[in-house]
Amino acid sequence: TLKLIVGQSQILAKGMSVLREMETIKTQFDPLLGGAARAQQRIEELYNFAATTPFRLAEIAEASKTLEVLTKGAMSTGESLRMVGDAAAVSGQSMQTVAFWTGRLYDALKNGQPIGEATARMQEMGLISGNIRNKLREMNDSGKSFLETMAVFEESMEKTKGGMEKLSKTLGGLESTLADVRGQFSAKFAENFMEGEKMAVSRLTELFAAFTEPIARVGAWLG
Repeated sequence: TLKLIVGQSQILAKGMSVLREMETIKTQFDPLLGGAARAQQRIEELYNFAATTPFRLAEIAEASKTLEVLTKGAMSTGESLRMVGDAAAVSGQSMQTVAFWTGRLYDALKNGQPIGEATARMQEMGLISGNIRNKLREMNDSGKSFLETMAVFEESMEKTKGGMEKLSKTLGGLESTLADVRGQFSAKFAENFMEGEKMAVSRLTELFAAFTEPIARVGAWLG
């Protein structure tokens, strides 16, 4: 009965799939954040973020990783990540694409480097106007402080605020949010089976490895 329901609903298989994805993402964040505990905390933050937005966990995690690297963590979570998500929702671009160019702009401004390529891409995506692009270039060239220049960029991005909320109310957005919530639901069920699954896979791997040479000899004999 209960086992039949679990089998037919595929809740365990779906949960394991989500846990595999989360474990991979956690492993990737570990060296960036300096430890497993911080990586786990980031995963939980991103999963909660995914459950309330029209973007899937994998895409959000990739965007967060990019911003972690390019902005040294300054824009990889919280309101900054939400700003990137809103901009992606409005522009029709992926979160990763917007995160990459936002991070490139941040890094260039922070280190006194040319910002032309980043601002050009931002304008092409419809996220900043030509006037803002020129203003950012002039401020950067004249030695205005990083904070002043970045503030102009962030203010110009205010027009995209609420983009994710609007997109999440569309059918596609609702389906994406549902998929993440269902994934979290299944993952919670599957957590208790994770270690057993790893053990079973390890033993199966050892079994195949042990029989590789014997089966090769059988194949040679039959052939």
